[in-house]
Amino acid sequence: MEKIRSLICTVVGHVDHGKCVHPTTQIPLVDGRIEKIEDLWKELSKKNDIKRINGGEYIDLKDLSLFSFNVSNKCLTTKNPQILCKLKSPKELIKCKTTLNTEIIITPEHPFFVLDGLEIKEKRADELKEGEGVLYSRYLNGKKLSHSEIVDYIFNKIKEDSLFVCKPDKILLKKIDESSKGYKIIDIEKKIPGLFRTC
Repeated sequence: MEKIRSLICTVVGHVDHGKCVHPTTQIPLVDGRIEKIEDLWKELSKKNDIKRINGGEYIDLKDLSLFSFNVSNKCLTTKNPQILCKLKSPKELIKCKTTLNTEIIITPEHPFFVLDGLEIKEKRADELKEGEGVLYSRYLNGKKLSHSEIVDYIFNKIKEDSLFVCKPDKILLKKIDESSKGYKIIDIEKKIPGLFRTC
């Protein structure tokens, strides 16, 4: 785990719950979207009054649904957080990277679920050891997106990122061709055989 510094940190949950993450953290929503938490803040703070607290600000939430792990019945469920906070970051944040090549930047007290023998327990980020296994959801049972919604989502990501990699279908290729004359599509699958192979 790498310790880093950052200017701000955003929280989902109660202020004292210690669920602080870096602004660029991707949050999967029950409605099928995946949004950076800083973008969620921008979107929701336009609809709700911003209130000041020591070290930051927060908004009351009404209709945001997030995935949550239920420890007692050991399954993924959904919850509606009551508030969303934007707080000043502590001096140090922790970057946790998994063997699946995913990473998250969090505050030292951010909780993870780990396996302790046959039991699932909570553990703070700053107490994790290298090589220790953390629970990771392989499937989120949220709203299913239509094909056109998926195409629109990928297309918007392409507009944001000049080096976006995907395997487009005919509909996405047509959309790119019609809307983005300045983009160049490179067929990297010919250069890297098996890049998009499915197991």
